[in-house]
Amino acid sequence: MKTTMKLFAYVLIILSLTITSCAKDGEDGAVGPAGTQGETGSDGLDGVDGADGADGADGVDGSDGVDGIDGEDGNADVQLLEYGSETITTGSVTYPMDGVSLNELNESLVLGFYAEIFQTPNAGNSFVTKKRWVPVPGIGEPTLFETRVIIEGSTAVLSGGPSSDYIVNLYDLGTLDPYLTEVTFEEFKIFVIPASSISSPSSPVNSAKSSNDFSEMSHDELITHFDLEK
Repeated sequence: MKTTMKLFAYVLIILSLTITSCAKDGEDGAVGPAGTQGETGSDGLDGVDGADGADGADGVDGSDGVDGIDGEDGNADVQLLEYGSETITTGSVTYPMDGVSLNELNESLVLGFYAEIFQTPNAGNSFVTKKRWVPVPGIGEPTLFETRVIIEGSTAVLSGGPSSDYIVNLYDLGTLDPYLTEVTFEEFKIFVIPASSISSPSSPVNSAKSSNDFSEMSHDELITHFDLEK
């Protein structure tokens, strides 16, 4: 019984201390309102884009190259047939054109010249002997006869190769009568100029010369133009 009373007394004491302790502390205050949320820190400002750089100056155009010098006319494929002295008494002479075919004749300009020897007065009673080239066909020198030309080509292949004939006929001036007085051709030359060496509108060559231009050239002009040996 005494023990029970003691325990009860202890409980009362502890309870009393607890109550006394609670009485001394103030009651917890009411929970204050939530604080305002702080502003989110702002991101740093983006940098301003730099201005576009100015376009570079255009480069200076290069100088045009100097045009090359036109090459001299060549003598490719131009044939020059040469013959020695010939004395004519029948009013006709034939020059064989060995190696020249009918096809070549059909595609070429063929020009002939004969050389004659003549004399001109010099100081005093002397004379100077000269040689000149006369085109055929044409008027003879002196003007006592005229020449006409017939060119005969062969289609047959001969044993020695193709051959054609260049026939010069002499006539009394202004007639169809053969000139039977003796005439000497000291030399004779035939130029065979292929069409490829004569200019055309689509492919100008030889300084834009035509067949008529060549026909009007002298012997020496043709030699010089085609750079042929005299």
